[in-house]
Amino acid sequence: MLQEIAATYKTEFYNELAKIGKCFSSEKRLEVLHILSQGPKTVETLSRETGMSAANTSRHLQVLKEGRLVISEKRGNYVVYTVAGDKVRALVRALCVVGETQLSEITRIREQYSVRTSDVYTITLEEAWRRLQRDEITLVDLRPGDEYRAGHMEKAESIPLSELESRLSGLSRQKDIVVYCRGRLCAYADLAAHFLTEQGFKAYSLNRSYADWQAFRGVNKH
Repeated sequence: MLQEIAATYKTEFYNELAKIGKCFSSEKRLEVLHILSQGPKTVETLSRETGMSAANTSRHLQVLKEGRLVISEKRGNYVVYTVAGDKVRALVRALCVVGETQLSEITRIREQYSVRTSDVYTITLEEAWRRLQRDEITLVDLRPGDEYRAGHMEKAESIPLSELESRLSGLSRQKDIVVYCRGRLCAYADLAAHFLTEQGFKAYSLNRSYADWQAFRGVNKH
């Protein structure tokens, strides 16, 4: 009798956990989760950013809601979606770290891509923080404005990638430029640093996300 109760408990427990596994079984759902970890979005915005139809986007969001990884609320005429808390953001971040550690194909993809931006200087979170404290760098957030407003690295200036070229005149050439975007799953930081280097700036790619920054600052706050 006790064994049957224990077996039922285990089965029901794993059945619930499998809902989260289902959320991670689609590359498009992973992309949606990664975008939502940056800040709230409507179906229309997610559809545009992922290249999916609104109907497909809604279907993926429904699976994510069933797994309790995403929540929604009505704002005026729109329904806005976001991740269901910091633990979900940490889970998305951990998945990226495990993928980079365990999947050699990810390393190959990264190396193949890096050939195109081989002239790009990179910088660590630790070094970026030290230089930011000494006012030696200009930190630029390349994400869309709504994501910047939802949360950003300290002292960062919002210049979405689509506006970078038109706003070059506003960047000081007396300081090095450090650019960041959505982290290791996003190519914008490297591409922007490459572009800025071509324009005569001393630019660095900080290929880490705001969530990475929060984790770093949480450990390193004085």
